[in-house]
Amino acid sequence: MTLKLVAVLGCTISHSLGSPITGGVFTIVTLPSVKNFGGGLAVYSGSINFTFAGGSAPGVTAGTVVGAGKIIPTATKTLADGMLVIRQDDTGLLTAAGTNPDPPPPLTLPVAGNVEISIAGQTKATAQ
Repeated sequence: MTLKLVAVLGCTISHSLGSPITGGVFTIVTLPSVKNFGGGLAVYSGSINFTFAGGSAPGVTAGTVVGAGKIIPTATKTLADGMLVIRQDDTGLLTAAGTNPDPPPPLTLPVAGNVEISIAGQTKATAQ
């Protein structure tokens, strides 16, 4: 398995190539480790849960897509707090919904897209 950068506090989640969802803001709700650090910043392990708001997708009004999701680790050996660490390029699924105003009344339509850790948040600590 390839060494990849460990995701830490301040990492970036982005829409994966091919996701129908664009824009918006991701907010990580999982707390990082209080004991394990990479590049001087707290490491994420186990999974990263996040919320999402303000996105757009085909068939819905721009800026109305909201949802949540989880990114799970692909590491096979490196642990923090007894759980596998999250690494750059690890992926997850954003399950969301957006509003379509036509025809009245407005309808809430489901939409989903893949996401990934696009920037680990540090450049020193790697994991397998």
